[in-house]
Amino acid sequence: MTEQNNFINNSRGFKASHTRIRNNNQKGANSESLNVARLSVDINHKINNGDIQEAINSLEAIDEDVIKKLPSLDLSQFCELFCDTLIKAKQWNAAIKILELHPENKRIRDNEIEIERLFHQAATAAIQEENHKSVFLHCLLLSVNPQHAEGLRNFAVLLRRLSEYQAAYDICKRILDVNPNNEKSLVTIGTIFADLGQYDKAEKCFLKVLKANNSNELAHSNLSGYYHVQANIDKSYYHFTWAHYLNPHNHLITLDGLTSLRRVCNFKYINRIN
Repeated sequence: MTEQNNFINNSRGFKASHTRIRNNNQKGANSESLNVARLSVDINHKINNGDIQEAINSLEAIDEDVIKKLPSLDLSQFCELFCDTLIKAKQWNAAIKILELHPENKRIRDNEIEIERLFHQAATAAIQEENHKSVFLHCLLLSVNPQHAEGLRNFAVLLRRLSEYQAAYDICKRILDVNPNNEKSLVTIGTIFADLGQYDKAEKCFLKVLKANNSNELAHSNLSGYYHVQANIDKSYYHFTWAHYLNPHNHLITLDGLTSLRRVCNFKYINRIN
């Protein structure tokens, strides 16, 4: 197992970090580590009482020079502790910022292979619905490479899943500021608008994608659903057939299309698909 995998598998949040810092210092660490360990007791108490902002205030009060003097292991644990607290407070940018100090960040910063491995680990955690772990790994990835386009987009999708719509939208806009025609980000913004019931804005996003690339299955699939809600079965069926043609092995697309047609008893279209 690589050092990076060890780091990821050992990242179990604040309580685990607090325990490791305390145990390490009982073995005899430097004065900076002892001070951080004492503060961690107070911070742990605040978190257990639900006082997340107070915990953050205590963490921010620790002098940065003291943090930088921590031994590598204690610095790793401190960054994990702080990041976990910030994630609970939904302060994503601050969580990314604190992980810039993590020794793991420095180790993989110039290693494209390790960065891509981290990207895939973050994506896999999201697919497996390990949301907290995936948020942490995405924060680490973006602390290493703030402009990782796929990482940013996946993080936006994850935040949308968590109903953090404004944060997800802001990340997509950040991508579009660099690449105004980024199709995945436009589709994600469209789905955010759809989730919020702003269907006209969602439609515009999907149509903009198809104007640039009529072979985008996600835009077709989402438009099919949108037009179904609008009871425009012809347009719904048109975009469904495109999505199905572009990816006939995506069973979710097929099922959604058939379900939509069955709801309106449009057996003529259903027979065409069968």
